[in-house]
Amino acid sequence: MPFLKKALKNNKGFTIIELLVTLSILTVISGMMIVYSRGGERQLLLIKEQTEIANAITRAKSLAIQGFEVENICGYGVHFYQEPTGNGGFDISSYEDCGNFDPPSRKVYQSNTLDPRVKFTAFFSDVIFMPPDPEVSFNPQVGIDPRVIEINSTSLDFYPLQIKINGAGQISTTQ
Repeated sequence: MPFLKKALKNNKGFTIIELLVTLSILTVISGMMIVYSRGGERQLLLIKEQTEIANAITRAKSLAIQGFEVENICGYGVHFYQEPTGNGGFDISSYEDCGNFDPPSRKVYQSNTLDPRVKFTAFFSDVIFMPPDPEVSFNPQVGIDPRVIEINSTSLDFYPLQIKINGAGQISTTQ
């Protein structure tokens, strides 16, 4: 019996203060992880959109190389646009008149819209690859080489991602 009384008196455990401090630390850490996770999700979304744009440009270039003997088509390209509402997108198109970038000269093969959480922060209207080399043409014609397409999240809380196209048709991405 004396052993049992001694064991009950020396009952070791955590106080309520220690438990509350531990719980508050865990709450702060889990809150930071949720914020970090959402930031990572937005960054992955930007990278996904950058990849889709670069793939569309590469596809247009491949179409120009493969289809250089198609009648009534002078080239293949990508048309970029930003609507007044803020939504943006890009179309893979064929062009009947490479001097005319207007819709009557352009036949859309594939239309893509950017995710509503992503927007263009810098872009030009069109890039056209004219077979068989392919020769590269930009709309507007004036500008520095390489031409840059830039995307960012709508909240502008990240560094923008870029897709660059030079006059020789080389496509590169930067982060």
